Amino acid sequence: MNFFSLEFIVFLGACVAIYYIFPGKNRWFALLLASVFFYVYSAGTWAFVFIFTTALTTYLGGRLIEFFNAWYQKKVKNAGEEFTREDKKRLKKKTDLKKRVVFLLVLLLNLGFLIVLKYGDFLAENINGLLAQVSFTRGNAIPVPDFILPLGISFYTLQSLGYLIDVYRGKYECERNPLKHLLFVTWFPQVIQGPINRCDVMRRTLYEGAAWDEMRIQKAILRILWGYLKKIVVAERAAIFVDKVLPNTLTYNFQGLVVFIAALLYGVQIYADFSGGMDIVFGVSELFGIEMTENFNQPYLAKSVAEFWKRWHITLGHWMRDYVFYSIAFSRPFGSLQKKMKKKYGPYIGKVFPSFLASFIVFMLVGLWHGAAWKYIVYGTYHAIFVSSATLLEAPYEKMRNLLHIRAESFGWKCFQIIRTVVIITLGRYFILARSVSEGFGFWRNTFARWNPWVLTDTTMYSFGLTRRNIDLLMLCIITMFLVDVLNEKGIRVRDHLARQGIVFRYIIYLAAIMVILIYGIYGPGYDAGAFIYQQF
Repeated sequence: MNFFSLEFIVFLGACVAIYYIFPGKNRWFALLLASVFFYVYSAGTWAFVFIFTTALTTYLGGRLIEFFNAWYQKKVKNAGEEFTREDKKRLKKKTDLKKRVVFLLVLLLNLGFLIVLKYGDFLAENINGLLAQVSFTRGNAIPVPDFILPLGISFYTLQSLGYLIDVYRGKYECERNPLKHLLFVTWFPQVIQGPINRCDVMRRTLYEGAAWDEMRIQKAILRILWGYLKKIVVAERAAIFVDKVLPNTLTYNFQGLVVFIAALLYGVQIYADFSGGMDIVFGVSELFGIEMTENFNQPYLAKSVAEFWKRWHITLGHWMRDYVFYSIAFSRPFGSLQKKMKKKYGPYIGKVFPSFLASFIVFMLVGLWHGAAWKYIVYGTYHAIFVSSATLLEAPYEKMRNLLHIRAESFGWKCFQIIRTVVIITLGRYFILARSVSEGFGFWRNTFARWNPWVLTDTTMYSFGLTRRNIDLLMLCIITMFLVDVLNEKGIRVRDHLARQGIVFRYIIYLAAIMVILIYGIYGPGYDAGAFIYQQF
């Protein structure tokens, strides 16, 4: 059941009706039934076994951690006068060991599912290749598995483990109701492609039950329609051009601006696809009064690669920062490294080098999170170089700007930074689009092999699946999306203003959006508009 099918629209309408019929305090149970039905119907019973196991183990893990905390407090409270400070330290150490064992067992089990199912074939192939080089053996020493990934495993695994880590760190109490925790893990709009939510953000609105709010419902409908428009009208139209050029770049030797424009349009495609999907997810959740952390914040207005990743897939970035970056940067080995670097190379290098190295590791993992292939590792390394070097070279950059008398707040400099960031991000995406690392470098080679600006004025651009009318429509949609992002950046929320208009004007907007989607949307035989790009990650 994808978001663009008639059955989903009927399913969603039924869910809304049943939700508001249910008594307020029990409305979460209606959402649980809907989420379980959606997942089983969409992914199958076998896939539900995995998500249920993740929900069950993280729930039990959180409960056991809290049990050991309560056991420790009870022991200390009931201890007599003979219970010394040393006894308390020993008891605390014993308790912490038990919690750590539970935590690591649940963590390793769920990471094990993710690694084996998503990366098992990649690891087996590379180990076999290495063994063949070392021992000259023929055939595969290790069987290469071919698993079908459970729907949303990358997203629900990180979300569930984030909950477990927060409970382990004492950030908040664990969820005592196993069915409520199952709802948190399986909430049906987010399970396909995120966002990666935090329990402390979601639990209040997810479990308490919302009252009917007409203004909120109107905003939700507008956001859903905006998401459909971005996905079906913009992303799927851009995909036609992208799919004609980039997979055939080396075969037909496409060069220069043809390749780069296709890559730019892939940036439009993936943004309209992913952010459009998020608009639908947030709009559907808003129908039920459920609040979640936003996943986009005008990423193409970022002035650096580091800022881009703070604006793009925000919840993944926050997850990596809170649970990976901080764990690495503030670990004992990195503390020792910082002291050594400070002593040997001075306070500046000693301060920024550990952060540089931790950022590099995090972005390597971000690349690997996107897929089990070397091209994704190169993709992560590419971004790691820019993000980490910016941290390391921040002081020299500032000196250079001062030397050239560049005002950091000037409009011209900001425009240059935005364009530079878009170009860097676009070139990095070649490795996602390519079938291999060598093909990705081949895209680079063909891009810079020839300067051919005339393709913008002759009929070349109309030979890749899009007519002039379709290209004009695509450009109009891109400009509209850009203007909406600019307004959002300035704090002006277009849908808030539209939702406050009179009923006649509002329904004209609704009907106009539906007509644009139906008339100009790309769907029907031969198109799989229901498959989101990030769903495969």
